[in-house]
Formats: sequence, C-alpha cells, structure tokens
Amino acid sequence: MKADYLLDYVNSSNPEDIQKVIDDVDVVLISSSAPVKLVKNRMASNALTFRFSERLFKTRTRYLKAPIHWMRSFLTRKAYLLCNSAATARDYNLLGFYKNRCYKWGYFTEVKKINPDILWAEKKNNRLKNQVVSILWVGRLIGWKHPETAIFALHKAQKRGYQFDFKIIGDGPKAPELRALIDRLGMNECIHLLGTKSAEEVRRYMEECEIFLFTSDRQEGWGAVLNESMSCACAVVANSEIGAVPFLIKDKINGMIYQKGSYESLVDCLITLFESEAYMKRLGVEAYKTISENWAPQCAAENLLALINSILNNKENPIKEGPCSVSK
Repeated sequence: MKADYLLDYVNSSNPEDIQKVIDDVDVVLISSSAPVKLVKNRMASNALTFRFSERLFKTRTRYLKAPIHWMRSFLTRKAYLLCNSAATARDYNLLGFYKNRCYKWGYFTEVKKINPDILWAEKKNNRLKNQVVSILWVGRLIGWKHPETAIFALHKAQKRGYQFDFKIIGDGPKAPELRALIDRLGMNECIHLLGTKSAEEVRRYMEECEIFLFTSDRQEGWGAVLNESMSCACAVVANSEIGAVPFLIKDKINGMIYQKGSYESLVDCLITLFESEAYMKRLGVEAYKTISENWAPQCAAENLLALINSILNNKENPIKEGPCSVSK
C-alpha cells in the first residue's frame, strides 16, 4: 500500500473530490472528532473503515464525547475500532458497539536508537556525582495530572530516610499551590519546579533521570510522556488508570504500576526502586525494549498493514502483541 498525497478536507476548495477519494479507497481511518458524513457512503457499502478513539467515560459521570447516532453509523461488519486507551474497548462495548472488533492503538512518538546499558551507565554516573536518585515528572500542572500525589509520596519516602532529587517540568494553574506545598513540607532542597521546557530539553532530562513518575488519573486518555520516558530507558512508576499504562507497562517487568491514585501504593513502588539500583536499571532497559521493538511508529504502521490484509483476506489477525493486537 502506498499513500501518494495528503488530503485536507476542511480547507479544500473541492471537498467533492476528496469525498470521492474517501468513498473509493480500500481502507479509511477516521478520528472520533471527524464528521460522520465523511464515511456515510462507506458504511452503506460495508467498506473497510477504522475509527480511532480514546475512552468515552473519562469521568465517572459517563459523559459521551460523541453522540450515539455517530457510533450507530459504525455498526457494519467492516467497521473496526482502534483503541487509543486501554479502557476504550470496554467503554464502547458497554454501549453495544464494536464487540470483538477492537484493536490496540495509541499515540506514537519518535524512538531514537540508543544503547540502554550505556545510557544507564551515564545515569549512574550522574547519581554518584549528585549522591541522590534522580526523579522526573513532566506535564501540565492541572488537577487531573495530580503532581501533588508525587510530592506527598516522596515526602513520606523522605521521612523514611530516602534521599532524591525531584524535578517537575511544566506549568499551569496548580503551580502556586505546588510551590506552597513544597515550602510547607520543607522540601525546597530536593524538589524543583523548572517550568516549561522545549521538547529537546525534556528529552535530555528524561535521559538523565532514573525514575519517571506519571500520576494522572483516568482523564489521561493516553499519555505520550509514557512513550517518551520509556524510550529514554527510565524506570517508570505510573497510575493504573492512565490510558496507555495497561498497553505499555507489564508491572514489575518494564515498569511499576500503582493502583488507582493511591499515594501509599506509589510510596511502596518508590521504596522498592530506592532499595535496588539493579532493579531500576532492569526496568529501564526493558522499557526501552518495549517501545523500540513493539510500540515505535514503524511497528504500528507494519502491524496496521498486517491487520488490514488479514481482514481483507478473511484471515486470522497475525498480531498478538502491541499495536493492532486484540483489545478487550
């Protein structure tokens, strides 16, 4: 398969021509935010179409991102769902949509080729120089990202005698609250709010740190910083509710998962890592292998083509792990 051009329907002076292409091609991938009218003819003719979507119920009030009639348009035999969250299939299945037609998908970030063992030697040198474990958090400083969870957990670890250097990259409305919290807990020497950084700077901090904390709740549909930190061989500790976590992390094999925002569970994960440099390194190395071997953009593209070919030829899906494997 070959894509010869990119079509801009919204800004096109000839949307009819673009509609004809959409109607005639073998396969279409359409976002949940795109107008359903674009694939109305494909649905009528049962043409192979994939919709990709994050979870529907990001809050417990079960707010629907798309109206039911949008999803009813995808009840045909050749309509499939690419899940940009581990909870997507379950959410749609609860409404009766896409049963046995859901596949793992996500957001795919650049994966640079590195030697994770060499990178961990550099991480170790940094720790020996600074005499403490280096920890990083990256994201917008907003409510559902919960940076305060990391601070409270580290405060408890500090009270048990563990030392660290914790950097927070990002900005947002919670910044003043976090500064006040850090000051109140007397942690100004070991927690540093760095503000916004460029993508290149963020990567450099990820390459230097040993532990990456990801504390968002269920409103984090995917969480691309997980891909990025794993591609820098960080030992990741992440909340189980984050969309990407069940897809990317195998608990205690290539990262650690703490349960449903519990900072007590997070403390236990942190202390386990503080107690074993070898374990930190093993998780980081395995994290890099997971991203580079199963979740890199090239892997996703190859798996998607394999899935498409299996559907078009009425064969079993050959993908057993990673993007385009079955999602339940």
